[in-house]
Amino acid sequence: MSLIVQKFSGGLKQLGHLITGVREDGPLMGHGGAFRFHARTVWNQVRYYAGASPLLTPIEVRLESVSAVTLRPMTSDYRAFRQIFREREYSILDDARQVEFILDCGANVGLASVYFLNRFPRARVLAVEPDPENVAICRRNLAPYGDRATVLQAGVWGCSTKLTVVPSPFGPAEKWGVQVRAFRAGDPVENTVEAWDIPALAAHAGVKKVDILKIDIERSEMEVFASSPERWLPGVRNLVIELHGEDCSHAFFAGMEHCEYRLAHRGDLTYCLDMKPNRGALKAG
Repeated sequence: MSLIVQKFSGGLKQLGHLITGVREDGPLMGHGGAFRFHARTVWNQVRYYAGASPLLTPIEVRLESVSAVTLRPMTSDYRAFRQIFREREYSILDDARQVEFILDCGANVGLASVYFLNRFPRARVLAVEPDPENVAICRRNLAPYGDRATVLQAGVWGCSTKLTVVPSPFGPAEKWGVQVRAFRAGDPVENTVEAWDIPALAAHAGVKKVDILKIDIERSEMEVFASSPERWLPGVRNLVIELHGEDCSHAFFAGMEHCEYRLAHRGDLTYCLDMKPNRGALKAG
């Protein structure tokens, strides 16, 4: 009897999540689209109780303000969607002027790139992501933008080398937490990617100036900002980064001593706006 009560209680909880999801996401996705997306979670719970495997086929969600985006159910994709399109974590950059090139380091499934491409219709984006599953969805999400968007499967590092892609330490559903580390002898070849530093990525895109540099690379920022960032920081106008720990924060702000900027924060993000070289720091360095 207790098992029946437990299942009934779980069902009511999932129904509550469905109603809340449709109410909150309906204005953005359309109520039909929000129902279709959140109903998948309820249906997967039913399948779980029935002993069946969950349905993990990606779902296309049509938004009023942007082209459709594809999200994978039961993963971190939806939380990334909420942060970017509902909570608008990148909106501090909305008033940036003359944005022509955006470098998205740690693009995940490309949702931040989609946001930027719609906010800055004259801009091009280079989206860099190491995980092959994320890259596949990223390419799908950025395909409607044609040659305005390029996706590169690679890791962002402080130098050119070989890296091993490591699953998120928080579990396989946390697709936004994929990491890279230096390649070690014996690592499976299929789990390796090439490492690119910021100057190499700018050269690949054929630009000398990065109007918006977005960095969310799961602790690899420590390598990027410990490897002579003064080489490339003068070419960056605005930077937004998610810092993953005090050691990463220390490396980042030590590297940023070469610049003057306006500092801002929103959610988990740190912004350095209207950057320009700190001539005194560069001379001292």
